[in-house]
Amino acid sequence: MSRLIIKNASELVTCKGGPKHGKNMSEIGKIHDGCVVVEGGIITDVGTTDEVLLKYSTDDCKVIDASGRAVLPGFID
Repeated sequence: MSRLIIKNASELVTCKGGPKHGKNMSEIGKIHDGCVVVEGGIITDVGTTDEVLLKYSTDDCKVIDASGRAVLPGFID
């Protein structure tokens, strides 16, 4: 299975939690210095870069350095 790691994202938007209403809609859920792991086209882990890289090796996988960039979900069905 192929693995992709996107690391060092200045802002990683998670959209964590359920639907939001009213004033709570501005709380989008962000991780500073974020990291995303994708395996076989499925997001399998998110967190800070330090937390995630303790669990995964970057050997034999594609790594994207997202320093200075934001990473956010694409809502594709």
